[in-house]
Amino acid sequence: MSSMSKKMRILHKDALTNEDYSKYCYADTDKLLNHGGLNLIAPKCFDFAVNLTEECNKEMNETLIYERHKNSYVIARKNILSNNHL
Repeated sequence: MSSMSKKMRILHKDALTNEDYSKYCYADTDKLLNHGGLNLIAPKCFDFAVNLTEECNKEMNETLIYERHKNSYVIARKNILSNNHL
């Protein structure tokens, strides 16, 4: 795991003890199902992660995948990496 992604994560045990994170960012079902293998986004990176997920969803929807066929990933990656708002 890269040093950047290590800085972007929070461990399950730490998420449970962080009251705000536990209340607003960590669903009860995820808490129950997580046995330490689920990657959790650190609070300081949460806004970035939400924005990145939204951009990925815009680029990789059913319509665009059908239109772009096997080039879907390459085009989506290029568009996301060139997005200066992230």
